[in-house]
Amino acid sequence: MQTRNPRLTLSRLYAMPAAVLVLFNFLHLVGLKSFHPWPQVILLWGSGIDMFDYIHHFHFYRLMVASPGLRLEDIFPGHGFSVYISAYLAVSTLYFAKLHKLVSGRRPQIWAWALFLSLFLLMNGRGAIGWVGWLLCVHACLGVAAGLWPGLAMRTVLQCVLGLMLTVVSSGIFVCTLALFGYFIFVKSGTRRTWTLRRLSPARLAGLVLVFVLLPVTTYFVFDHLAEALTKAILFYGPGLEGLIGIATHGIASQIDKITLVHVFAAGIMIILFILFILSGFPERIGKDVVVIILIALVGGVFGLTILTLAFPLIIIATAKLIRFRLIWRSAG
Repeated sequence: MQTRNPRLTLSRLYAMPAAVLVLFNFLHLVGLKSFHPWPQVILLWGSGIDMFDYIHHFHFYRLMVASPGLRLEDIFPGHGFSVYISAYLAVSTLYFAKLHKLVSGRRPQIWAWALFLSLFLLMNGRGAIGWVGWLLCVHACLGVAAGLWPGLAMRTVLQCVLGLMLTVVSSGIFVCTLALFGYFIFVKSGTRRTWTLRRLSPARLAGLVLVFVLLPVTTYFVFDHLAEALTKAILFYGPGLEGLIGIATHGIASQIDKITLVHVFAAGIMIILFILFILSGFPERIGKDVVVIILIALVGGVFGLTILTLAFPLIIIATAKLIRFRLIWRSAG
């Protein structure tokens, strides 16, 4: 993990998001790619009932996140929601660049941009929003772990709360993000001291006050949404092992009837390569935190294919770092 400040110049930092924003809207106008709202929010939005009358509805938070895009869609039918999601594409591009700089120490190369943007454009509207929330939280946690900013700084608090709010579009992404926070706050050795304020500057004091204001609200929101999600899952899939299997069939396991001997062989090769990867010492060069985050997403992928895709940005970044390490090692040799 890089310990130096990985700030990019403003022109370089925002040039790619701006270019991607223009490019995507061009692709949308020529009919090559569009994003559409998902049925849950369409049903509630089209009911004619005021959005805040659904405040106790399980999908209220999702409706709240999607509502600006739905309003744009009402004004510009066929275009509004795609324009709304294009803003998320720009933000995800910004934070992918920040994460890439934070983890690998350099800006993304063309191949990394091509992979990242191709994966994003394969997402649906809900997945695109969830990706942004996940990237915001990952960036905040890795930055705190690297000592670049304290955990109770205002920017960290706001970034984590905003990211968590965006992940509610998918229960699976929401739970993975809670697991991410759990790892950095309770498991990672040495992290506890980074989530403190060593010098009580006015900005950090404001962040601390913000924590005490937002903590009860966020805690209620987290447990309320988590309880609703579990209740919904139990009602739909059933309790116990049967329900767990039912949830799993929503993800990777839904493809189990299509598995062939070739797939089993490929999975075996991947497992062997992963074991060799762990034993090789490469996780030390990438950063153990990055490996753990990738594993959280891969495990979550059993319960949802969209959750599985959360691992891809960090896999791209880890690959870039390993390629750079190999080039440096060869040149030194």
